[in-house]
Amino acid sequence: MVFKRFVEIGRVALINTGPSEGKLCVIIDVIDQRRGLVTGPTSGVVRQPMNFAHLNLLDIKIRIPRSARDVTVKKAWEKAEVTKQWEETSYAKRLVKRLTRASLTDFDRFKLMVLKKQLPLLISSLSDGFVFRVPALRNEVAGVFNKTWENTLFDERSKGQYKSNDEQSSYLKLSICLRQQRSWFVTAVQDV
Repeated sequence: MVFKRFVEIGRVALINTGPSEGKLCVIIDVIDQRRGLVTGPTSGVVRQPMNFAHLNLLDIKIRIPRSARDVTVKKAWEKAEVTKQWEETSYAKRLVKRLTRASLTDFDRFKLMVLKKQLPLLISSLSDGFVFRVPALRNEVAGVFNKTWENTLFDERSKGQYKSNDEQSSYLKLSICLRQQRSWFVTAVQDV
């Protein structure tokens, strides 16, 4: 196995134990084979020696000299946009998801379970010609068009042709609205 992340000056790491757990820091000097001097001027980590076993090395690296001062590290950190790079990594997204799940209450977990059960129905209903199987969406669509559910937007005899230009434009508006709701719904369920 080839290593890609090395302990080196300027390597950004995530602290995995101790009072600074979950904060980002930068290795600014190597003391010996087991310890290094780290600092995190933007994340609140004070300059201190830390065991490498307590760090998760990241792919992010900044250019700083050995034993750089906090001001220099902060300028290099902001120039390299380390915080933005960190937020875009899958590791950071997984940590946020884990913390979100840990902070859910019992009722929130129940609502999430119900939403996850409705997700396949919602996706299939939007993909196969507005055959809505979700009752809430069915009522919402009926309310938008001010019609009963039996009088659908499509005329069965005309095989999918629109009944009029007004209905065509309102159908397009509705499909855009429902696609936006579906993308929000899918994102909200998948983020948790």
